[in-house]
Amino acid sequence: MEKISSGGVLGLRKEKKIAEDYIQKLSVACPGAYQLPLYLSGGNQQKVVLGKWLFTESKVLIFDEPTRGIDIGARDEIYRMIDDLAKSGVCRSSSSHRICRRS
Repeated sequence: MEKISSGGVLGLRKEKKIAEDYIQKLSVACPGAYQLPLYLSGGNQQKVVLGKWLFTESKVLIFDEPTRGIDIGARDEIYRMIDDLAKSGVCRSSSSHRICRRS
């Protein structure tokens, strides 16, 4: 919380800037930072969740069915992001009911 607040007061400009950075970094298809995730596609909703996790700078992430209910293009993008996390030193664990067939 201290990343976006000062003296217990939320910095809305700072919060919006951070959201816009993650929207761009994760290629979230949305009209802007104030768009409610409820109205985004499943893949873009997953990216919003991933962005929130990345913001916390956690060293360990556990994914349970990270691509359930999203299209193939979004699924490949999510798996690429998870692989990139591993390459950056983040420990990640995933569970899925499907066998992952990626090249």
